[in-house]
Amino acid sequence: MSLLSIRDLRVHIATAVGTVHALNGVNLEVAEREIVGLIGETGAGKSLTAWSVLGLLGGRAEVVAGTAEFDGVDLVSMPERRRRRLRGKDLAVIVQNPRGALDPLRSIGRQIAKVNRRHRGTSRVQAKANAISALRDVGIADPEGRAKAFAHQLSGGMAQRVLIALAMINDPKLIIADEPTTGLDLTVQAQILDLLRAKVDASGSAVLLITHDLGVVANYCDRVSVMFAGRIIEEGTVTQIFKNPRHPYTRALIGASRETLEPDNEVLEVRSEPPNLVDLPDGCHYRPRCPFASDECGQPVPMREGEQGHRTLCHFPEPLRRHDADELKTVERSAP
Repeated sequence: MSLLSIRDLRVHIATAVGTVHALNGVNLEVAEREIVGLIGETGAGKSLTAWSVLGLLGGRAEVVAGTAEFDGVDLVSMPERRRRRLRGKDLAVIVQNPRGALDPLRSIGRQIAKVNRRHRGTSRVQAKANAISALRDVGIADPEGRAKAFAHQLSGGMAQRVLIALAMINDPKLIIADEPTTGLDLTVQAQILDLLRAKVDASGSAVLLITHDLGVVANYCDRVSVMFAGRIIEEGTVTQIFKNPRHPYTRALIGASRETLEPDNEVLEVRSEPPNLVDLPDGCHYRPRCPFASDECGQPVPMREGEQGHRTLCHFPEPLRRHDADELKTVERSAP
């Protein structure tokens, strides 16, 4: 059963040079008790999808179409006051800049306790105890002492743990984690991701994990959605995406991280710049970069249904598996 169901989500941003078509019909599902990885190059629309769902778009960005049903209720059309009651309670977010997300003027314990009191109506004494317990649950030593610390007194890894404690204090149904391990060393990354996985397994929460790190996706996610030019262009299980990518862009994306490939997997590489979101090509937005493009690719693109939920937004997903390895190697690599 889907906890979050995004349908045909479209976001436009008004600029001096024209309207940026930032999201162009995003379709995405997150089920209970699963971690879904959302991957794609910078500018694909990953974070914008999250902020649209949370109702945190700023500036000139505007949702112009689509729905985002969370637990059966559409977040897009929901009044902001009601959506605010969900954020921090049933919906939680972990951002990639933990110190910037924490209040520098309040102690860590007070910030966590405030969120608990606001959404659960607990007493000051109980909220304080819950905050200390939350810090202990995320592996922070001496939680009583650390609860008195301020954001500038924390290391990057500890600040990230505090954000997870903030996110989990009210047992949310869905956590949106936007690059939660960026800038952290590998040991701390592993600790935080292990903690997030354990929390999901223990509480039944679901996670939408936005990341550039394909190794993280391969090791911690249940399913993967691949994003390009504001659309989901392929989705499936981790095994399906990494062992049998059907979209040329997915193949190229995995090729940029060779260590994630199986030894017998061939690399598909392309040369081109990201698409102009003000003036997108007709049909498949990946067409100018695709080595397999044909005239038909200028027509509206269908979402092809594969085995066991493996879906691909491509006119010709099957030839990827039949292409000769030598042909793939002749496709030029992107210029540095």
